[in-house]
Amino acid sequence: NYYGGPPYLITPLQGLSRLAPRIRYAKGCSVAEPDSSGIAEAEQAAAVAVATVIFVGISGAQERENHDRTEISLPGAQEELIRRVAAAARGMVVVVVISGSSLDLSAVVRNHRVGAILWAGYPGQSGGKVIAD
Repeated sequence: NYYGGPPYLITPLQGLSRLAPRIRYAKGCSVAEPDSSGIAEAEQAAAVAVATVIFVGISGAQERENHDRTEISLPGAQEELIRRVAAAARGMVVVVVISGSSLDLSAVVRNHRVGAILWAGYPGQSGGKVIAD
């Protein structure tokens, strides 16, 4: 960030929790690591949820000034996370993309279980509230 850190942050989980206080959170996977061991917990949560929101994307560790990416696919196990959780979901599935640049989401677009894709950029200090709204 060019202006330093914000005085506070409202995360997407905090923003969604304000609208739906009975949220079940499961990490699923990290942003860049290939470890998919947490995806089963996310599948279990999605199987009983009225709606499922899957957050994916990249961070400043993958892209920033003077550090360009060499590919535009979602890093780590994120594509597997979307595919498996969407397949297990009982209700509507929304994928929220946190990123400062383009990502190849063609597999997400083709996934008939995904009802919506929201690109949120890098949402900033009140971004969690905005995403939830």
